[in-house]
Amino acid sequence: MADIRSVYGNSFQEESIKQHSGNLVKLFSTNLANKEFKFNISSCDLWHNNSLSTDIVMQLISSVQAKNQSMRLTHVAKQSSYINMFPYILKTPAEYFILTDLKERKFYSIYITPEKIDVL
Repeated sequence: MADIRSVYGNSFQEESIKQHSGNLVKLFSTNLANKEFKFNISSCDLWHNNSLSTDIVMQLISSVQAKNQSMRLTHVAKQSSYINMFPYILKTPAEYFILTDLKERKFYSIYITPEKIDVL
């Protein structure tokens, strides 16, 4: 029986994880750009040490703006004073964002956990 590395190459698993992460970012950004805030999905592959990587956050921010020019996604670090804008902080692993709709002049407080995305 052939070894998976000899069939698919040495970096198959890394490339597969990267592609899966990219697909999740596209799904998240499409939903956010269209103001679909509440949805459940297992995004555990994106999470490491109870947070999203900086690379994933930056991909998400740029992807939302590319899909809808009037939307701006801003990451809110848990250590910053801006976290106080949120009505409450979850005890589970979560990342917090502000989604600004420039066209309608509204903003939305959003959080992402490994299981779902929701608006506060």
